[in-house]
Formats: sequence, structure tokens, C-alpha cells
Amino acid sequence: MAILTGIKVKKDELRSVLAAIKRATRENLLVGIPYYHTARPGEVGISNADLGYIHEFGAPAANIPARPALIPGVLAATKQATALMADGMSDEMAGQRGSAHISLHKAGLVAVNYVRQTITDGVEPELSEVTIRRRLERGRTGTTPLLDTGQYRNAFTYVIRHKGQTDAAA
Repeated sequence: MAILTGIKVKKDELRSVLAAIKRATRENLLVGIPYYHTARPGEVGISNADLGYIHEFGAPAANIPARPALIPGVLAATKQATALMADGMSDEMAGQRGSAHISLHKAGLVAVNYVRQTITDGVEPELSEVTIRRRLERGRTGTTPLLDTGQYRNAFTYVIRHKGQTDAAA
């Protein structure tokens, strides 16, 4: 009795799958506050990107504690964002051109919303009595850290860049 072995190729899709992988892996998703888009309306000096760094890591010399929102927000979004990107990649390899790119946009929106929600929910440590008093003097009543005018929270966004791209024209 003879045993047949081997694979019979009915249709060779290897090239199209490899091309899909190449297309899909040309881009990076970045979440945060792009430095080129950080002006604070009506204010001169510090930008939202500068504030983002200070809030995320603190500034001990200025007695400003770290109140991270970007990293925890993105980490909280990872499972959902990864699933969206996996679906997009699967569709891309199945021949639906552009699916991976669209999934990056979806994942970016999810991550930004998680970061913004992290700020809205409040981060530790709480505001000092001095900060609360200063807010009240300016007519502000909220006591949620990082959430005064909403400019900082709303500055978070995402960009999709081609790998190796470093300019501001993302």
C-alpha cells in the first residue's frame, strides 16, 4: 500500500499575503500630544506637550508630583486596541486593502479615549489645598487633577506615521 505525501497548491497567494504584511507594517501608531500641535489658546509660554511631560513624570524642583495619565491610559486600552489591529491585519491578508491602516485609526481613537477618560476619572495624588485655593480665586470650582480648563485633556490625540518618518507632517 502506497502512502501519498505532499501538498497540492490550488492557488498561490503567498505573494499577495507577503505584500499585505509589508503594507501593514509600514506604519506606526503614536498616541500623545504632538509637539507641533501644542499651543494653548490665549496663553504664551508652556505648551500642552510640555505640560504632558511634567504631569506624566513630575517636576520635583517645582514641587509638582507625577500624575501619569498617558501611560496608564494607553496600557488600559492595549487589549481592545490590539484586537482591532489584529482584525485589521487579518482582513488585510485576506485581500481587503487598507484594512490594517483603518484599524490603526480605530486603535488610535480607542487609546486616546482611554487616556482622556483616565484624566476625567482623576489621577493621584489629589490637588493640594494651595492649588484648590488658587483655582477658586480664578473662579474654578473643580478639584480633579489635570482637569481645569479641559485644554490639556483635549490635546491628546494620535498620529499614524510611516516608519522612519520624524517630521511634523504626520
